[in-house]
Amino acid sequence: MTHVDGYGLAFTTDSAAAAEAYVEALALTLSNHIGARQQLHAALDHDPRLALARALLAFHLQFDDDRGSAVTQILVASQHASHATRREQQVVHVLRRAIVGDTVIARRLIHRHLREFPRDALMIRELVFLHAYGGASGRKASVAAALGRLKPHMGSDPWFLGAYSLALSEIGEVELATQLANAAIDARPDHGVAAHALAHIHFESGDNTGARDFLDEWLTSHRRTAVNAGHLAWHLALVQLALSDPDSALRGYREQRTSSGVPGFRLEDAVSLLWRLQMRGVDVSDEWADIARELPPPSPSRAFQLAHIAFAVAALGDEDGLRNLAEQVEPAIRKAPQEPLRFLPPLLEALRLVAADRWSEAAPAFAAAIAGARRLGGSNEQHVLFDETVAYARRRSGPVTAAS
Repeated sequence: MTHVDGYGLAFTTDSAAAAEAYVEALALTLSNHIGARQQLHAALDHDPRLALARALLAFHLQFDDDRGSAVTQILVASQHASHATRREQQVVHVLRRAIVGDTVIARRLIHRHLREFPRDALMIRELVFLHAYGGASGRKASVAAALGRLKPHMGSDPWFLGAYSLALSEIGEVELATQLANAAIDARPDHGVAAHALAHIHFESGDNTGARDFLDEWLTSHRRTAVNAGHLAWHLALVQLALSDPDSALRGYREQRTSSGVPGFRLEDAVSLLWRLQMRGVDVSDEWADIARELPPPSPSRAFQLAHIAFAVAALGDEDGLRNLAEQVEPAIRKAPQEPLRFLPPLLEALRLVAADRWSEAAPAFAAAIAGARRLGGSNEQHVLFDETVAYARRRSGPVTAAS
């Protein structure tokens, strides 16, 4: 029996309850609201053979530290997709490719899929993710162009407007990005993607006061329902740093991490903020100790996160740890030389020099590594971490290096 999702696309299940739970899970996923995984488990309780529910669960699990569960779920979804529609089979196949690491092929398949099914929101979401962390030099322009082609099909959908707005802000199209983000937040004031887009627009506009006011108000109202509340709290903390208020930034970080029932900081955000606080002379040694206990096993398939693990290891002064990271990524680089991981070794070497307090060598090493580091993934605002570190290393190395 076929049912229809929120974008008018058919999917297969004999259970009306499973269908309802899946549609709700997809909506929660796209709005960055909590509860999507619970709805997916409910859908699979009603119909364990609902391939798209299992595929969407695998989509979520791919962001966890241990992606083994994601691989398991997408392989089971592949078995169940044989009784589903061709669109469902293609979605499952694309996600299987992406999750097991065939990201180049996955991107090509998604582009082909979206020419036939341009309203397939999950595939659009996966495409944005794969481009964002794919390592291509023109990845941001590629995302904006792809979403621009899909805009006529997606209309005024708040999730799409938020995603497209963020992509446009990353390439400097701030005016149009602002129009789209405002339309999205007007339609859904609680929408996590729209709020995220506006945070980036404020950054690109240099409007720190506006960003502080917006984020403080939005988080006060929606902190407990937004999956990305921790990331938006990171944006707020960076604004507070820009406004010369590191005490508020650190206080907000601690509150977000220790409040029960509130989504916390991602590893990348925690490391990025603590590193910037440390460069400003704030004592965050106790916070680094907590981070060290939480570091996940290094995963060569997640180059951007691995870069931030390296920053944390450098903050702890662990030269051997950085050498070990470099040794662990070498086989993965040889196996997949086209992947962004190839840009990581120069950054690891620069951070090793920082850990050794060899600033006169670290400054030029960082400057040389920075272009590649940007291709590991992340946004313009996340890349400020690299720029600030270069400037800080030059100051620490003395006037000769600073003038070179």
